[in-house]
Amino acid sequence: MSKPGFDFTFAHVVELSHPIHEGIPCWPGDPRVEFAVVASFAREGYRLRRFSLGEHTATHLHAPAAFHPEGATIDTYPASSLVVPAVVVDVRPRAAAEPDYAVTLGDLEAWESSHGQFPAGVVVLLLTGWQDRWDDPPAFLNQDAAGRLHFPGFGLEAARWLLTERRVAGLGTDAPGIDPGLDTAFSVNRLVLEKPRIVLENLTNLDRIPATGATLIIGILRLVGGSGSPACVFAVFDKGGFLRCPLRWRKFASKRSPISSKRNATSCRG
Repeated sequence: MSKPGFDFTFAHVVELSHPIHEGIPCWPGDPRVEFAVVASFAREGYRLRRFSLGEHTATHLHAPAAFHPEGATIDTYPASSLVVPAVVVDVRPRAAAEPDYAVTLGDLEAWESSHGQFPAGVVVLLLTGWQDRWDDPPAFLNQDAAGRLHFPGFGLEAARWLLTERRVAGLGTDAPGIDPGLDTAFSVNRLVLEKPRIVLENLTNLDRIPATGATLIIGILRLVGGSGSPACVFAVFDKGGFLRCPLRWRKFASKRSPISSKRNATSCRG
């Protein structure tokens, strides 16, 4: 029986997810990451662990149900929505000088002056430099004595402009949240997730992908009724331009795996 598939080729793969272990940063009040041995080589002859963590822990994807009572849950996201082009907006100098920095419309217009208009359907990734703080949880969350978190994010005006004027598919960041830390109302998250869009947080290696030209492949746990999921996110890209990905379904002629490799390029062939 033939299988559906789509063709694309790429030259580079960069992982954008942090490894998960018990010492990673967790949002205040969220459950900690825990692992427990269930089976061992000595007792059962094989190894098995149980793990637990929050739906919004580690590198993760939010669903509308996180902020809207009747919102879509993570298990309803179609696979096609999880393969999406991306661009990177680098605000590291501003974020280093002002930890509470909120990206402005002027920042986005400056980006377009250098890279062209934000294409419709992309995910806009914010490179703040917070990825370099990941191994130091207090520095990553940057919580003050009053319990306020200090990290950069998208300003509400800028986020609304991206959604309405550029029709982007979502937002992401290497910081703990797409909202600046001081926004305890999660205004940007609520705005973006009025529809089943992409919200990625706690990303890493954003400095290793180009400002334009990458495509994200987002792997999730299909948690039924879930408000989000830890995510395994890869960026793939060629040397220039967005990935040539027809996104048209074709029939495979045989039952062989659609993935084949040749040197540093991988292709799915019909």
